[in-house]
Amino acid sequence: MSLDKTLLDLDRTPTTDELKDFFHKHDWSTAQISDPEKRTSEHKAGINAVKEYLDPVFEEVSQEMGLKTKSGYLHQKDNPLMAMKNNVEDLISDGVVSIINEPETAAEILNQYDLEDNEKADAFIHNAIKTMLTVMDYENLVKTIFAHSDDRDFSESESVNFRKMDNDRRWNHTDAKTEVVFISDYSELAAMPDPDSDVERIVIQREIVKKFIDGLNDSDRRILELTAQGRTQSEIAYALRYANNSSVSKRLKKMKQELIKLLED
Repeated sequence: MSLDKTLLDLDRTPTTDELKDFFHKHDWSTAQISDPEKRTSEHKAGINAVKEYLDPVFEEVSQEMGLKTKSGYLHQKDNPLMAMKNNVEDLISDGVVSIINEPETAAEILNQYDLEDNEKADAFIHNAIKTMLTVMDYENLVKTIFAHSDDRDFSESESVNFRKMDNDRRWNHTDAKTEVVFISDYSELAAMPDPDSDVERIVIQREIVKKFIDGLNDSDRRILELTAQGRTQSEIAYALRYANNSSVSKRLKKMKQELIKLLED
């Protein structure tokens, strides 16, 4: 079937509904601009540089659209969401590198969208990825994939992967219907429960962590939520209107000390 180019010929920005209809006709989530096997080392370096920029943006947008867990807990190849993310990032990055290699085209785009301003550029890519995930019905994809999750969907590199543990309990009919709270990127908190503990101890520690989170005030809970999303302390301070990141650091340190005490009792 030939590619329907009606949207490509428009003299205006297509609507979300038009994009969705186009996506359903043409699955471009696995499309590639260039053959990976034929890319030069310079081309690969350019693509990797763009991907490094896209990764945190994609992570932030996917959290906004229902992922609700750090992507590091998911298998980076076997999980469909991560496979889609990697394919889409490759497509975008390869496109950016191709445009950069055409100075006239790059200049025209920069002039049209005023992307030389860093804040405008960040907002542009954030909105572009959000539109892309909306068109791909990302929220429903997340719900469907987790409703029918498989052990292979989850990363083996995390010493304690609560999402994987929940999946195991659900399929073994031992699901306690307990909300999972992730404190992923704050390393000392993420190391708990102790991976050397036996299964019973891990479950007990998990319940202690949950009760601890439930007992936090809204501000502290939000700090942990944003930390779990991979936000820096400076970004969290800005989002929660703290004077500086020192306040966030102190709150995290105090929470860590309180949690350690509970786990040691």
